[in-house]
Amino acid sequence: MNSDSLSRDKNACFESDRLLYRGITWEDAAQIVAWRSNGQIIRFFRSKIPLTMETHLAWFEKYRDDATRFDFMVTEKASGRKTGIAGLQNLCGESADVSYFIDPLSQGRGFGTEAIRAISAYAFEHFKLKKLEAVILTGNCASQKAAEQAGFLLYSQTYRLEKPRKINDRDSCGR
Repeated sequence: MNSDSLSRDKNACFESDRLLYRGITWEDAAQIVAWRSNGQIIRFFRSKIPLTMETHLAWFEKYRDDATRFDFMVTEKASGRKTGIAGLQNLCGESADVSYFIDPLSQGRGFGTEAIRAISAYAFEHFKLKKLEAVILTGNCASQKAAEQAGFLLYSQTYRLEKPRKINDRDSCGR
């Protein structure tokens, strides 16, 4: 195996100070479905539709051959408890998007920032990337703070047009 195929191993493992990271597996399906069906987590996803086991397993089948995405189960070293997912998406050339979420029971302890730093270091070292982006939805203040503490800078804003809402519906900015 050459070094490129080793660095792109979906079963890779690495660690940071308090957390362990390993490629997601079939055995993680129940935990991932539970998290992706948790309203506290999916409210900050683009798709607000809760995940089912069937849709996750269908996605996972495709994921295994997807060279543009790598997801890692994040586990707390001290307790062995699964605390979230950190990954790379849209891997293309020298750039990728960083994705992450932390179980609500583990939030507020700096795990998000630690996971972002770890997945970023892994991406730069093993994938030889030069640019990472984190797409964070408006209102996700905890994720914005974690990304900033991990060294990410606000680069631009994205505007989106969706089907018009009723006049009385206002966004978090009062617009």
